[in-house]
Amino acid sequence: MSRLDTPHRDPVRCVAVRRDALSVPDRRRHSLRHRRCGFTLIELMIVVAVIAILATIAYPGYAQHLHKARRADAHAALLRVEIEQQKRRAVGLGYADSLAGLGLAATSQDGHYTLDLALDGDAFVATASPRGAQSGDACGDIRLRWLGGSAQYSADGGDALRCWGR
Repeated sequence: MSRLDTPHRDPVRCVAVRRDALSVPDRRRHSLRHRRCGFTLIELMIVVAVIAILATIAYPGYAQHLHKARRADAHAALLRVEIEQQKRRAVGLGYADSLAGLGLAATSQDGHYTLDLALDGDAFVATASPRGAQSGDACGDIRLRWLGGSAQYSADGGDALRCWGR
């Protein structure tokens, strides 16, 4: 079998083609091209660049979504403090001045916030301060202030409605 009779792979279609079935111009063209099927380096680099651009666009929105989801940890912790304070006051003991007095931990359940409790006259203020990965949240410290039978919601980030999800 001569060299012209050996089958090779067509780089455009990636199928076996007998060299003797090709015309002379096709033989020259096929001999100048690579005989392997696959992707070129340029094609792979274009795919990597497109993925990098998409990741650059998507990541900030994803990070913001994570911060918002972790805020639920602070909301749950502050509402738990409120419930425990109301239980304590209902039995005539008044508001506690520390989390230990309520039997609560100083961190939120998932550990994204550090909790603090302070008395302000006949009111109490419970504060959740972000920590760890949550420390970059735009809302900052989230507060619940109980005064005169109603709760006031606030946040260092300014917009309490956005930070409290209300």
